[in-house]
Amino acid sequence: MSVRPRIVIVDGVPMSAMVAEVSEPRAVIVAIHGGGTTAIYFDCPGHPSLSLLRTGAAAGFTVVALDRPGYGYSDSLDGPELGPLGQSFWLEDVLEGLKITGAVVVAHSIGSAIAVHLAARRPDLARRLLLLSPCCSPIYDKPMLDLRIATAPIVGTFISRHVLSRCAALLARKGLTASAFPNEVPTELAALAPERFEVRLA
Repeated sequence: MSVRPRIVIVDGVPMSAMVAEVSEPRAVIVAIHGGGTTAIYFDCPGHPSLSLLRTGAAAGFTVVALDRPGYGYSDSLDGPELGPLGQSFWLEDVLEGLKITGAVVVAHSIGSAIAVHLAARRPDLARRLLLLSPCCSPIYDKPMLDLRIATAPIVGTFISRHVLSRCAALLARKGLTASAFPNEVPTELAALAPERFEVRLA
């Protein structure tokens, strides 16, 4: 089994992906990264929880990790809707272009919002969802200057392809730490006694 990069043309627009293919797969896993990283997020052999491409293929799945629009070698989207809803239509076009139906969609952070939009509209394309540290609701606005520069016209392409790619491991570690750190307890819940909460494992 090998993990290989692949360029796919969808409606005339190039899109990059990391692919681990197996013969007669049990199903296809489609992986969607979050902000500040690329499809390589799902191919970190030294971190078992981040090696979805290899562990998925070893379990008999074909795994396709996509670079979202504007990341890696995927071109940016045109038009007014560039957020999760707009990218869910992009994902729909990609899956149809690759002739993938009934996929298991694994999505991280803001990529989860894209997956949820797609599953709500096209359950035939997204059969199951696995959301990692999902970011599906509005969040406080942050400057995020590094990401704004990476998506800026002209200089953004150079930054995303030649600078951020060299810092992928560092960004992945920082992103995982930040995404796994719990939010502050909401005011309406802070006054409740801890014994009111319990966790059920099933």
